[in-house]
This record gives sequence, structure tokens and C-alpha cells, in this order.
Amino acid sequence: MRQFSIKPETHKAVIDALDGADVQRKFRSLSQRLASDSWILSEPEFQDWMDSKSKTDDFLWIYGGEGKGKTPAATAVVKSVESTICKEKMESSDRAPTLLAYFFCDQIPDFCTAEDVVKSLLWQLCVHQDNLANYAKQFIPRAPSEHGGSNGSNNSTALGIENLCQSLRDMLTESTIGTVYFVICNLHELPEEEDSTKKLLSFVQSLIDSPQLQADKRVRTKWLFATRDRISIRRVLGSSDVVRQINLNDSEKYGDKVKLELQRHAWSKVDGLREQKGYNKAITYFAGSVIGNRAESTKWIDVAIVQLAALPAESNDIKVRKMLERVPQDFATLLDHAWRSEGLDAIKELLRALVLTYEDPTESELLVLAGLPAGEAKHKEELFKTIQKCRPLLTLRKSGDEARIGFVNADVKKHLHKNSNKLLDLPEDAIQLQHGILALRCFSHIMDNLTAALQSTIVAKSPTSSQSQQTQHQPVAMQGPVTAAGPGVSGAPDIGDDTEDEEIEFDFDDDESTDLDSTAQAPDTPQQAPILPYATRYWLQHASEATRDIAERLSLEKAFWEPDSEIRHLWLTEFERLTGAFDGLVVDKRLKALHVAASVGFPRLVASLLKAGYDKEVNEYDTYDNAPLHLAALFGKADIIEQLLEVKSVKLDDAGKNSSACTPLSMAAAGGKILVMKKLISKGANVNSVDVDIGPVINAAILSGNSDAVKLLIEHDAKLNYPEHEHEASDWPPPLALSALVSDLSMFQTILDAGNEVLSEEEYSKALVLASRSGRVEIVSLLFENEHGQDTFQKSLQAALEEENWDVTKLLLRHSQDILDCNDVFEKASTSVESLEDVLDEIWRHRQGQIDQEILNRCLYTATDNEKENTVKALLRMGADPNAEGALFGNALTAAANDGVTTDDGNVPIVQALLEAGATVTSDSGWALQAAAEQGHLAAVKLLLDYGADINHFSVQHSSGTALQAACDCGHEEVVEYLLSKGADPNKGGGRYEYPIIVASMQPKILPHLLAAPGIELNVVGGPGHGSPLVHAAASLPAEYIVQLIQAGADVNMVDLDGDTPLMAAALVGDYECVKLLLEHGADIMTISPNRGTALEVALEEGHDECIKLLANRAVFIQRQLQISAEREEGLALEIIEQERENRRYLHQQQQQQQQQQQQQQQQQQQQRQQQQRIGSDFGQQEPELEDQIGRLRLQDDDHDVDVDSLSQGGNGNPHPTTGEEEDSYQQGSW
Repeated sequence: MRQFSIKPETHKAVIDALDGADVQRKFRSLSQRLASDSWILSEPEFQDWMDSKSKTDDFLWIYGGEGKGKTPAATAVVKSVESTICKEKMESSDRAPTLLAYFFCDQIPDFCTAEDVVKSLLWQLCVHQDNLANYAKQFIPRAPSEHGGSNGSNNSTALGIENLCQSLRDMLTESTIGTVYFVICNLHELPEEEDSTKKLLSFVQSLIDSPQLQADKRVRTKWLFATRDRISIRRVLGSSDVVRQINLNDSEKYGDKVKLELQRHAWSKVDGLREQKGYNKAITYFAGSVIGNRAESTKWIDVAIVQLAALPAESNDIKVRKMLERVPQDFATLLDHAWRSEGLDAIKELLRALVLTYEDPTESELLVLAGLPAGEAKHKEELFKTIQKCRPLLTLRKSGDEARIGFVNADVKKHLHKNSNKLLDLPEDAIQLQHGILALRCFSHIMDNLTAALQSTIVAKSPTSSQSQQTQHQPVAMQGPVTAAGPGVSGAPDIGDDTEDEEIEFDFDDDESTDLDSTAQAPDTPQQAPILPYATRYWLQHASEATRDIAERLSLEKAFWEPDSEIRHLWLTEFERLTGAFDGLVVDKRLKALHVAASVGFPRLVASLLKAGYDKEVNEYDTYDNAPLHLAALFGKADIIEQLLEVKSVKLDDAGKNSSACTPLSMAAAGGKILVMKKLISKGANVNSVDVDIGPVINAAILSGNSDAVKLLIEHDAKLNYPEHEHEASDWPPPLALSALVSDLSMFQTILDAGNEVLSEEEYSKALVLASRSGRVEIVSLLFENEHGQDTFQKSLQAALEEENWDVTKLLLRHSQDILDCNDVFEKASTSVESLEDVLDEIWRHRQGQIDQEILNRCLYTATDNEKENTVKALLRMGADPNAEGALFGNALTAAANDGVTTDDGNVPIVQALLEAGATVTSDSGWALQAAAEQGHLAAVKLLLDYGADINHFSVQHSSGTALQAACDCGHEEVVEYLLSKGADPNKGGGRYEYPIIVASMQPKILPHLLAAPGIELNVVGGPGHGSPLVHAAASLPAEYIVQLIQAGADVNMVDLDGDTPLMAAALVGDYECVKLLLEHGADIMTISPNRGTALEVALEEGHDECIKLLANRAVFIQRQLQISAEREEGLALEIIEQERENRRYLHQQQQQQQQQQQQQQQQQQQQRQQQQRIGSDFGQQEPELEDQIGRLRLQDDDHDVDVDSLSQGGNGNPHPTTGEEEDSYQQGSW
């Protein structure tokens, strides 16, 4: 299969659908803690795996016990592969990209299931290579149809392990990518008993069993697994010679290297401790040596280091040495020894809470779990002191504004939990009680804070409230942080900070799995509810592991469970934001108590709620017509299903208000929940109920990808044949067709075999169309065993074309008995970036050589432009016109001559193929020779000339006109030389420079070839400024080239169309040598340009001192010669001198007249100022009379131009009429 593009919005939707574990963040965290290299990288097994160029897939298994360095090895491998990919990109950008995807399994959310592993691998591949998302589009959630079906579920292909693995298989058929590296570490952390884990191992087994690249698998893969030696893993990875192995437990072969790695780890930890504690060199040496030599695993080193770190900073060498000498050799003994600290009884309650947490809590969250108010500073201080007492094995890491408290690594917590009876006085039955205590502490926190927040909202809305109107209209979630101490109390954790957790003091982590504090990754969105995240997420989970009576106590909380409880709605909204558990469903008040308990609760809680009177909600619907039974089925709660079915009024096959939505059985099938399905079927559920969106129950099972779910339904007589009239109102496909689109081969075969006697021809035909769309070659081949009409083959061909499934296309053409319309397929295959001659040949055979000539020609032109040599030759064999035309290059020959990304000689094979097929070498529709010359493709130029191309042909469609001009314009010296040697006219050109010599006069490598050409004309103008060759050369080339032009006959005094001369050009750029050379060859300095003046004036304007001096000396010389001629009374000289004197006299007279005019103006201005001063004085003495005069003046005729307003403002106006010119002068202050 080949996929070349995807819409950005579709790509984003796929990325969002596959989003899960933050593998990049985890890798960064590991890289910061672990060594950047590993001895594994130098092992022959690894190097062979890394460097192998074979056509088979490669596998490497690194395995060993705890703390043997598997995770550091995997981390180093990832870095090594990343470095290799970087180098490949730098060396060549044209090769198929090499990709890397990795995963580090762990017992934390998003890292602990087989689905997490494969989903992350798909996500990484789609991020690295956009077009790979085409193979995961089936996971994009689709909105429910207008018919109201699907109960709000995505009705897309489920993210089950089968579907995920099939999507990965499909991606590995994409021919546009190169090798793909997969690095999977700690596979043993996945739950061995889970069905998905088994299916993932089966998937790996299938890859190992068939390492050769098959027809439907074009991508070579390299798989590296780093795990413990678990039996289930060994059956897959250890039983085949195909898998290379590095056994870290082999002390004879690798013992020294493993030991050296442990010593390096120990020294790195001791060096870090030295900087913190200020140890001297001697005690640092002693600690590093003792710990490194005694260590059997990295876990032992980490615990020993934290014990050492717990010693006071002022401890002397003797105390440090004594502690190290007493460190037990066994890891379990070491942990027991670590917990025997003084004052352990005082911290047991805190440890009892911490040992049962599902993720590392923040300070505020731990205070709630310990039963203390979270917002008071004194309690935080007490908590910190208590933690310090546990300091050897507890650690604090910064997370947002607060620290997270956790064990130094996962094994420390496991050991404490396993030995809780001995170390914490917490026997097995007391653990259940402790879970109940934690659950009720979290629940109380939620109730108290949300109740207080709601009350504050009510107060804010009352008319007498002193709250601002701005606060009144804010929802509870926006009224500031509320901690365990109540609303508005400062100190709540900022869970919106997604900054990497930073340890406050020291970080000693497991080399194989991330310690549990890393599970508490801060969400991407700001906190929305005034309740702590841990309490929000885990109170129900703690309750589910508590004693039986807690469910009854919780069911009595009416404020939480009542039908329209605002508290429950706020909690559930925050719960969904943190967990995404209700993905695809609307979380609103229509989710009643039983909805919540049936989906995220536990069986005893449901039973207690039913007894408490909530049984009437058993048939209540949420926004998407889901009753509690639907949600229990969707969430796979088989025990809760049992509880709900005991209610007599419950509807087993409830399909919503309109009886058109999913039934509970369909919901369970969509999730592949086998136990729930068995439970419902055993109670009589209808296996043939139909949803308007996804169709019958078996369609839901098909979408889940769980073949066991499909088999279960078939065993219980699920219907497989659905004639057209039964689903004509919807767009869901029949089961066989849906399976052909989304299933793997085994599931499809199951349905095909089961429906052998009942499926109609129409259903087989629909299956063929959808299988062609999905590109499943093996499924298409199976369907050819049935008869299909021409219309089915035509639809299938179109479906394969739309997804560019070329292997399927060939199969369809081979098996179709009727001649199909192949025009679109032929054109797509020939114009594709990929070479698909086999597809073209198949179409040509199928069509018996009957392809429209217009299509052949169009395809030939495009294939030529795409530089597809084999495709061009194939099309020519099929009868395409070698003179095929196109918009961009005119014809195919021009396109071939122009192209040549990978070679300097152009596409000579394509050019030759076109010429041999009869292409017109010189054509009005193209410009092949000009194009080849322009690109510098000498081999193509020679070939075209050998086939009789007109060397002097002028093309109006090409910017340069002739081939010689094109070569000169682009500076291709070899092409210029060759064209001239073959008789190209040196004076024939065009375009911007008009003549070859014009552009050559600016290119020193080309100029000598043009000057040597017979008949070259040098006194022409062209190019920028319409200058002569010598003008352009003087402005851009050294003096040596000026000499060549002059010697070849260029006129040194030729004036171009702008009136410039070569001397002016040289003076303009300040080229002293060039100016000197031109003067020596007779350049006239007296020539005057209408734009620039003389050459001397040009030099003066530009400030080129040396040129000024040179030109001035020449001007003085001319002046002296003129004076000498005048003294000899030579007529012309006397006339010139007399004319110059007359000019001076005229200028002198003009200057005198201007001076007189200025004096007169100054006198007039003085008189006016004096008169204004007198008027102002009289006005001050005779103001009443003057006001009366002003009034009379205002009544006078308009012909008297007197500035009356100026007089009334203080007597400073102008009393005389003024001209416009005088007014302007006045306004400017010149008077």
C-alpha cells in the first residue's frame, strides 16, 4: 500500500485518537538519571542488529534479572538510533526516511497494558511521518447519526489490541518509508495473565515466524526488546534462531561488563552525594568502592545511597565508614534494615496511607490521606518533619507549587507493602480497613469542599451579598482554589503545571521502571474544581478494596446520590477531566447515582444503592439513551451487570427511548468485553439487535477487533446476512463487508466460513469493495472465490484507486472477466510520484491496448515532468505522442531537458527516449535547447544538437530567447563554450539583457568566450540602464577585462541610451585602475551626461578621492592647453575664453540685483514694524474710540482689504492690503 498525503485536520484527529502515554517525557526523565552510553552498544550482537542490511526483519532480545542495566541499555540504544537517523538526514534528504518508535513499560497509567504499547508506537510513527496516519483513520471518533443510535459511543474502530496490531501491520506496507526501529523495554511489566498481553506476544511471534518481507509488507523493521527472563516472553523471543540475544545473567560472558556498569552507576551516585554532603576524596573513594563492589543490582545501590544520604551532613568519616560496613548484602534485608529507624511508630499512620496510594500524592493530598487539614501551614511543617524521619526511603519531588511524596523506587514500596504486617502492624485484613479509611477521608474532603463552594456561590448570588457582581456570575470552578481546609484557603496544588517533577534533594530511581511518583503527571489543563486530584480520582477505587460495610455507609450520603446532586455533578465533571473515563459520553446531571456506580463504581456499592431506594433509576436514560445497564456493559463490569439484572424492571435488550440505539450487549461487544457478553447472553440478550449507526451486535464486535467476541456471537447464532432492504435507511455495512474493511485475516476468515451457506452475492460484492478500499490483499484474494459482476469490480477498482492500493488494483484487473474503465486508474498510476510500471502494464493488458490517446499524451507529459524514466518509456511503448504538450514547459521534450534534480546533465535518458520516439527537436510549442542551456545540462544540450536542434532558434516563450543567451544569463560556462564551438550566433539573444555580450560583460568566466567568437558586436546596448558592454564591465569587472574589451574593439567613448560612458561607470564605483585604464585609452572626460554630469562630477558626488584626483589632473591639463592656445591667439580658444568671461559678468550682475532687492525688502519691513508699534500705542490710549472705529469699519464695503480682526486683538495686524506672496512670507516669519 502507498499513502502520499493526508489532510491536516485528519492527521490531527488521528493523533488525538492515539494520544496516550507521554513517552518523550519518560525518556527525558530516564536520560537525565542514567548514563548516556552502555557497553551494550559495542557488543557484536547489537552492532550486527544495528548495521544489518539484509532484507529480513531483525530482532534483538536483551534480558536479565533485576537491576542488571536493561533500562540504561535501552535508553542508550534509543539515543544511538536517534543519532543514526540524524546523520542519515544530513547525508541525504532524498532517501526514504528511517523512523524510530520506543516504549518503556511500567506499572503506572498509560504505560501498563499491551494497548498502551502499540497505541504509542502508532502515535509516534504518525507524528514522524504524516501519511502513516492514513492507516489509523478508523480510530477517529465519529459523531452519532441523526437517527440517535450508538448511545454516544464513538462507533469507530475500537482501540483494542487486535485493531492496533492490524493498523501497525498496515503501516508496515507503506513503501515511502525506509527502516523502522522499535525499542520496547520492560515488557515483563505488562500483566502476564491479561488477554491483550498474550495477543501482543502473539503478534511479535508472527513477525518472528515470517521475517522475510512479503508482497504486502515493504518496510524492513528492527525490533529490540529489553526484559526480564519471563517464561511467556522466552517462548516467543528465546525459541527462534532469528532473534539475537544478550543474556545479562551469563556471568561468564557478560559478568565483568555488568559489574563494571554497576560500579559506574555506584560512582555516579556517590559523586552526586559528595557534592551534596561535601565528602572528602578519601571517604568518597571508600564509599564508591564499597558500594560498587558489593552491589548486585542498581536497586541495591540506590537504597544504600539513600541510607548514606540520610546521615547528618556533619557526620565524620568514621560514621560513614561504619554505616557502609554494616549495609546488608541482600536487597530485602537491606530494606528491612532501612525501616528500623528510630521513631517509626510515630510515622506509621503516614506510611500506612502512602503504601496504599495508587500514585504519589502532593503534600496537601497526603495530609488529607493522613486525616489532617491540608491548608494549614503548621500541619505541612509537621508532615515535612515526619517525612524527614523516613528520609532514607522517601523522597520529595517538586510538582507545581507543591512537592510530591513517594518512595525512592517501586521496589521499596513493594517491599513495605509485602511486609506491612511486620513493619507497619498492618495485616491483610487491616489493609482493607485502611483502604476504607482512605476512601472516606477522600470522600469527606470532596463533600466538605464542594458543599462550602456551593454555599459561597449561593451567598454570592444573594442581593445582600458583599461579593462583586463579577464573582456572582462565576461558576464554582472559577472562584479560586479550595484546599482540603475549605474554599479559598491557599496552598492547593497547581495541578495545571506540567513541568517535569523535580526532586527537592535527591533522586534515586529504578533502572527498569519509573518510581511511582512519576505517575502523578500534572494534567495539561488548569484545575477546574476546588477538590484535590488524588481524592477526586481514587476515592471509589479505595472504597472498592475496603471492607464490605463501606458501600452501605456511602449509599447513605443522600447529598451526593440524590437525583440532581450538584455535588455529584461537580465531582464527576472533575473526575472526567482528570481521567477521561467517559470518553464520548456527555457528563451532565442526567447521569444519575446508578449511572455513576454502574460505570466507575463497584458491585457492593451498586447493591447498596439499589437497597437504599435508587432502584427506580435502573431504567433512567442519560443524554445518549444509556441506562445504568448500558454503562456497566460498556465499562466491562460483569459483577455489576449481575446486580442490576436482579431488578425485575430492568430491560435486558434496552435500545433507548426510540428503540434504535445500542443494547447493553452491543455496548459490551463494542468494547470486546467477553465476560459481560457471556453474562448478558446467558440471561437471554438478543444477539441480533440492530443499532442504526453501527448495525447489528456482531458489527460492534467486529469494530472491537476482538475475534473471541465475534466467535462468541456466531456460536450463539448471530445473524450474518443482512439484505439491502434491512439497512437501506442507514449507512452501516453488513458484517462481512465491515470485517473486510477493518479486521485482520483471522477474524474475516471466521465470518467468511460461518456465513458460507447464508451470505448473498450482494454481501460478497460489498465486502470486495470495502476490502479494496482497505488494501487487504489477502482478503481480496479470498473474495475472488465468489462470483462478482462488472459493476462490483468497477466500484472496487475505484475504491482501491482512492486509497492508492496498487496491489489490490492489479489483482482486480487480473480477475475481472469484463473490460473495466481504467482511465482514472491509468492516469493516477502514471502521474504518481512512485514508479508503477507494473500497474500500467496490467492496465494495458487488461484494456487490450485500448487507452485514450489524449490520456496517454497527458500522462507522458506529467511523467516526464516527474522524471519517471521507466514510466515514460512504458508510455512511449504504448503509443504516447513524444510531442505531448503541457502548460508549464510547452512539451515533454522541454520538460525533460529542463529537469534533472539528481544530476547535472538533466534527464538525458528521458530526452533520448523522446527523441528516439520521434519528438520534434525544435518546436514552436517548446524550447528544449533553451531549457537545457538554462539549467546547465551540457549532456542534454549535446544530445539535442546531435538530433538536429536549431542552435540559433529564437523562442518567444522562453525568457532568454536563444540557447546561448540562456546559458550566458545563468552563467553556465561549459554550455556557452560548447554552443559557440558549434556555431551559435554570438549576437543573437533576447530577454532582459538582449545580447549575450551584455550579460557576459558582467561575468568574467564567460566574457573571454564571447570575445573570441567570430563576428561579435561589442558596441551595442542592453541590460539594466541600456548600457554598452564596456559600461557594464567598467561597473562590475576588474581592469584586465576592460583591456580585453577595448582590444576586441569596444568604443571607450560610446554613450549609452542614458547618456553614460564607461568612464562615468568606473568613476561611479570608484575603480581607480579602471578609470586610469580608460583615460589611457582616450576616454573623454568632457562628455556630459544629462543625469550625472561629467565623470569628475560623478566621482565628486560619490566621494571617490583617488578617482577625483586622477580626473582633476586630466581637467587641469585640458585647461592649460586651452590657455596656451588662447595666448597663441587661436580663434576657437579665444572664443571659448571670452564666452566664459561673459558668463561671469552676467552672473555678477545677477548677484548685485538680488542684493538690492533684499535691501529694499528689509527697509519696507522696518517701516511696517514702526507703523504697527504706533497704532498699538494709540490703541492703548484711545480704546473706546478705537472700538467704535472698528465697529464702523466692519460695516464698510468688502473692497477695503483691511485686517480689522488683527487690530482688535492688540494692534499687531497688518494695516495694509497684502498680496498672496507677501502673506506667505509673513506666515513663514521672513518679514
